[in-house]
Amino acid sequence: MKRISLSILFTIFTATILAQIETVTAFNDLFKSPSLVMDSKVVCLWDQPLFKIRVYSREKFKKLADFGSRGAGPADFIAISSVYVFNNSIYVNAFPKLAIFSLDGHLINEIKCTGNSGNFIPIGNNFVGTQYPPENPNSEKTKLIYALYDSKLKKIKDLYVAERKRYMVPEERKIIIYPDSDYTDAVVYNNKLIIGDTAKGFYFCIFDFNGKKLYEINRPYTRRKITQEEVDEDARKFRKSIGETRYQMYFSNVDRRARGFYPAFDNFKVNGDKIFAFSTGKTRESKNVLLILDLKGKLIKETVSPGISLGLGIKRAYIDNGSIFFMDENEKTEQWELHRIKID
Repeated sequence: MKRISLSILFTIFTATILAQIETVTAFNDLFKSPSLVMDSKVVCLWDQPLFKIRVYSREKFKKLADFGSRGAGPADFIAISSVYVFNNSIYVNAFPKLAIFSLDGHLINEIKCTGNSGNFIPIGNNFVGTQYPPENPNSEKTKLIYALYDSKLKKIKDLYVAERKRYMVPEERKIIIYPDSDYTDAVVYNNKLIIGDTAKGFYFCIFDFNGKKLYEINRPYTRRKITQEEVDEDARKFRKSIGETRYQMYFSNVDRRARGFYPAFDNFKVNGDKIFAFSTGKTRESKNVLLILDLKGKLIKETVSPGISLGLGIKRAYIDNGSIFFMDENEKTEQWELHRIKID
């Protein structure tokens, strides 16, 4: 019997995924780089380059709100870092403030951020936010603190400290380590805080809405070594993306080195009482994988990751009811479309 290579199997699987992509709707509005947030009622599209937020009904995609502009005034944004939809309100992290809007775009409240805290996520009657503490610039690691804040963004207590390696060697600024760091992120789901931190492996830490630590998940996994060929391939893609002029000006003398191993996962989402962890896979031939876990860390399913393999930018996609929703531009119609892929 003739053996079928892993690459051929992946090509067949990828073609199957492409066939399963469903176009949900197309938008007539102008977008440059939209990110997606959803709940059971609305689709919220936020576009950092345009400083714009648009809200549509989930059922018929009727536009409910269109707001935002560049500036420092009420309902203006200097920079949008994240957006959350929670309890019929839209929370816009636009440092140095958190702006709260109704689903129809009316400004409810603006709260000034203090210090270097930001990226606030509603949890119960409080918020979870992040903070970078002052540190030695020559240190090989940076710290990221997840803390609980009250309704006025006053810190209540620190919850978790993540340490990440710098992407540049401090004493030799012409050396870049690839990939640049371990992955750390936080998700609020059903009034629980779930923090993923690959510096500790395939690791998650779960807290309740009062900041009480409930339990940890620390799954065994196979580390995949990074080859110099992959580092060189990433460098070529980076060079092409920024253009030859900028590359020669800023990066021509930079030495890119492999850091050793890929992190256990490079993104995760939580929905439907499941954790969806996107990983680089066990071998280069196996491409990227999606691991679906229950909230205690038990593996339910492992499959090829459509989000990463198809270049959908999974960090800006949304998972709901067993499907990945993402925005993509139709080059023929020049319209941005909402697509869906069933993954569970």
